[in-house]
Amino acid sequence: MANCTRNPNDTPRQRQVLELLLDGHNDESISSQLGITLDTVKRHSHMLYRKHGVNSRLELAVTVLKQRHADEIAAIHCQYQRAA
Repeated sequence: MANCTRNPNDTPRQRQVLELLLDGHNDESISSQLGITLDTVKRHSHMLYRKHGVNSRLELAVTVLKQRHADEIAAIHCQYQRAA
């Protein structure tokens, strides 16, 4: 389920930043790994907050991980119903 977000409007770069945030990387590490400036990382982070309707890194992580869990449960439910 990597790179899966509920907001289809996230850009590919925002998805990369999101995955690194979810893995626990700080802004400096994300900047280094993606080869972008610290200001750019912060800009992507703030756009992700806005798009996902949250105000912090922690809220973003919780929101995205909850949605992924819900998506996994829905997929299992659909598979079960098809098999029945």
